[in-house]
Order: sequence, then structure tokens, then C-alpha cells
Amino acid sequence: MAKVFGTIDSYNSVTYSEEKVEFLNSHSVPFEINDNKIYLISKSAVSVRSREYDEVYSKFCMQIADSSDAPISLGEGALEEDKLPVLINVFGNHLEFYISLMCNDESASGQLYLVKNEDTGEINWESHVEEPEGEDAICENCGYENYMCDCEKDEEDEEDDE
Repeated sequence: MAKVFGTIDSYNSVTYSEEKVEFLNSHSVPFEINDNKIYLISKSAVSVRSREYDEVYSKFCMQIADSSDAPISLGEGALEEDKLPVLINVFGNHLEFYISLMCNDESASGQLYLVKNEDTGEINWESHVEEPEGEDAICENCGYENYMCDCEKDEEDEEDDE
């Protein structure tokens, strides 16, 4: 099974309070405290690798990424349903993440939102994660991103020689 590498930016924070810290701890939700704020997961981007649990946030981040509709999975499945109301309760009705996933010559990245519908109370994931196109896409021949790839240039040179 190939290794999947991922990075996650969490754009979610709230003002520090001891009650929120205790609530997050009681539900095993990873966070960082910095400048009188509680940041969901971390103040900065974090990296994870499939089947590696070397950080307290590793599994949680893998599950957030797997909650998206990305064509690449870290293999943990979506974040547990019982954690969603905890996140909404502490961080508000609209949480935002940016995820980037890579496996061999495949990659995908984009925005992931956890949103509570004010009218129905339903909590759902909304995902805008896609495989790159154009210069950011991965060349199927050499595995480099297209802007670094010489394969297309080599083919064009061969056509010019004919």
C-alpha cells in the first residue's frame, strides 16, 4: 500500500477559556493555545503520513482529510460523527480547512468546510478538493509537476524535427 502524504491548514480559532479547553480535551480534539487563543489542531499547517501516528493530531487530521471528496485517501475514514457537534460548539457554525494530499504521481488539494445549517441543525462537510490541472498537474510519464516536466517539450522537439 502506497504512502499518502498530507498537509492540513485549519483556519479555526476562538478566544481562550478554561471551559473550552476542558471540553476539547474530554472529546480528544487536538488544539494549540497561543496568544490567548485556542487553535483547532495548530496555529500553522501540519503534515501527516498515512499509517503514521507520531503526533497527537495525526489520526484526527487524517480523518478530516478523509471527510473530503478527494480522490486520495489517508485510510482512516471520515471524522467520527460525535466529534462534529463538539467542533461546531467550540469553533462556530462554519469551520474551514485547506488540505493537500499526495500519493505517488497523484495529488489533490482544496478547501474543506464543516458547516451547520442554521435552519435544520444538520452538520455537513462541504468539499472543494480537486486534482490539479495545467502546470500543477503531475506528468504521467515522469512524475514531476507539469511546469517542471520536459516530456511535453521533448515531444514537441521531435515533431519539429520531422
